[in-house]
Amino acid sequence: MSSSSALQSCTVCYKGNANFCARCKCSSYCSKTCQQSDWSTHKLLCAAFTSFATSNRPTPDHYRAVLFNPDKTKPEFTWLLCKWTRDDDDECDYQMPETNTIIGSDTLVKHVPIRYNSRLNKNLSNTIIITYRDTFLEDGSRPSRSIAAITATQAGDYHDWRGPIVAYARKG
Repeated sequence: MSSSSALQSCTVCYKGNANFCARCKCSSYCSKTCQQSDWSTHKLLCAAFTSFATSNRPTPDHYRAVLFNPDKTKPEFTWLLCKWTRDDDDECDYQMPETNTIIGSDTLVKHVPIRYNSRLNKNLSNTIIITYRDTFLEDGSRPSRSIAAITATQAGDYHDWRGPIVAYARKG
């Protein structure tokens, strides 16, 4: 099932004392039941996460991100450059992702922060940011086969996601 280090909460049920996946050491599970219930989704990224060489990080301003390419059947990892920008009004610096090469420079880009897991009714320990073309339903963007691969693992109705989509996490 999992490797050592029982310091995490379970990816599925959030119970404590969970062990990391032995392969990717990314997701953690408290039992075989939880691991098996997540497998259809987890298997889409487990091998890719394991083989993504973090030692090849181009700069400290690059962050690992998940790319949902509309032409691929599985999500993939990529490096996302987040350049420092100065906000003179607030007199503070912040990092903004450079998504033009992935999303396109010919469209409005939407950045949606997710801080709450509505399925489990829990706050997330970090913020997940989803970035996509704001006009994807109108601009001829193709359906995202990699999003369809993930949503097909769970019953329910899902949004018609199209075009490239990038997801990444930030602390806090």
